[in-house]
Amino acid sequence: MAKTPSKPIRQSQPRYAALYIRVSTRRQGDDGDSLQHQEKTLRKKACADGHRRVVVFQDVASGKDDQRAEWLRLIEQIKTGSVAAVYVTKLDRAMRSVSHFLQSQEVMREHGTAFICPSFPFTETKGAFAKVFSTMLAALAEFERELIRERVVAVMDHRAEEGMWNGGVVPFGYTSWGRCHKESLESGKTEPQAVGHADKHCKDQKQLYLDRSEAADLRALMLRYDANPNLNQLRAWAESKGIKTRKGTKWSPTSLRRVMTNPVIVGQIEYGKRRTNEKGKLKK
Repeated sequence: MAKTPSKPIRQSQPRYAALYIRVSTRRQGDDGDSLQHQEKTLRKKACADGHRRVVVFQDVASGKDDQRAEWLRLIEQIKTGSVAAVYVTKLDRAMRSVSHFLQSQEVMREHGTAFICPSFPFTETKGAFAKVFSTMLAALAEFERELIRERVVAVMDHRAEEGMWNGGVVPFGYTSWGRCHKESLESGKTEPQAVGHADKHCKDQKQLYLDRSEAADLRALMLRYDANPNLNQLRAWAESKGIKTRKGTKWSPTSLRRVMTNPVIVGQIEYGKRRTNEKGKLKK
């Protein structure tokens, strides 16, 4: 028996154009691809296409994250039949892989939603050619993302080999430009004052510097650990001497082991110890 086609969902309001904009970090606007720039470009295109109502969906997250809150919300809105078209400035703003692109395209086709990417006009056409060409573009976008990832890893490895810090959690006994800047803001300083303070004490933003308030405690812990590498006894000794963590709490054997085995304390830089999977989650 032939399956009866489902009836289109009736909407109390006219269908709208969804503008999906995304950056990986808040600072990404430095390269001309800011959220504001994306929104301005897409609003102009949507208005030119005759859409009177637009809704912006905005994410600040990695493109390889498949759980981006606003993207998932947009997909749910598409399923209600309320979205006439989805606009993105580039394919990699929305799609993390070819499979992700095809799955999203299928949802849009099922609910009569157009997918429009101004930088790739073929996405606005229909038919077999458009489908194949769009898939090729998605494959190229995925390929480009992987190339960028490999280049970043290579640069970070090289920096570590040269003894340069790649960022992350600042080890106990050390400070950085970012930490100085953050703590200055938290103490009530203005942004210019915080920048000036950080520039004065940590001239290079990509280097670690000794923290004078922690260095003496770190040295004492290291000497004690060299004499007796028992973490439980080191914890008890630190408590008896009033030596606390950066947050002002008591040491635990685990936190002490992390500090005592950190290669930074002997002048070495380590990178790539923690790896992530294809979804950006830390591998266990």
